[in-house]
Amino acid sequence: MAQAPRRAAGVVGPPRTSFLRHLAAENRSPSTRVTYAAAIDLRASFSAAAGMPQLSELRREHIGALLVDLAARGQRAATLANRYCSLQQFYKMAALGRVDLDIGGPPRA
Repeated sequence: MAQAPRRAAGVVGPPRTSFLRHLAAENRSPSTRVTYAAAIDLRASFSAAAGMPQLSELRREHIGALLVDLAARGQRAATLANRYCSLQQFYKMAALGRVDLDIGGPPRA
């Protein structure tokens, strides 16, 4: 069975944990949850290393910069699409109030 990867440095735990809990509640496969967690961790590590804002302050151009960086490092188009779709799901759940991007507050039901 696939297991969620360890969190990378700079990753904000509560929103990630909340997101993965919702994916499990929606009966998403373990491999899907691992893939989504890896994209969140990658985004957080990239944002921290590049001095970009975290979570709620990110804009489309920040996600675009991540994808450009991945492409420059030789990642295939399918990998870029996978990372984008994974992050898209994270932010969609946040927009629906299922994941709270405010580090200080509890996840909303």
